[in-house]
Amino acid sequence: MKRFARMAAVVTAATLVWGATQAHAESGSIDDPEGDLPDIVKLAYNNADRKVVMTLTYSGFRAQNESFYMRWGDGKYYQVFRGPGLTQLRLNGNTKNCEDLRIREPSSVSTKVIVPRSCLKKAPNKLRFQGIATEGLANSDETSVTKLIARG
Repeated sequence: MKRFARMAAVVTAATLVWGATQAHAESGSIDDPEGDLPDIVKLAYNNADRKVVMTLTYSGFRAQNESFYMRWGDGKYYQVFRGPGLTQLRLNGNTKNCEDLRIREPSSVSTKVIVPRSCLKKAPNKLRFQGIATEGLANSDETSVTKLIARG
């Protein structure tokens, strides 16, 4: 009986240690105060193992130009830019090819970008996220930059 109890304790301990070492994507969101034009109200993000997913949600209408930033280090970033007739992935301002980059419109007031990790070769595992939207030449709104978010 004691041997069975010891074996059960060892199996339980091993299960707890194994579970603690499993990586999980950090996801979350940040709210943005209302009142700007265009008006971002929320940025949601998920730094998953095989892709990064970001969603901007607006109050009223989707912006003319949208930028989804994945930042790290001292000023380094990937940017997904979406404007009229143009979608690009940029690394520190330089356009990069990413055939599997996806843009979705889950609703009339939100835009989702899905960036495979295969397109983010220079990005580290921990990223900061930010959204910026512009309308015309003078109107813009931007979220704050998140804390570093671990990759899952």
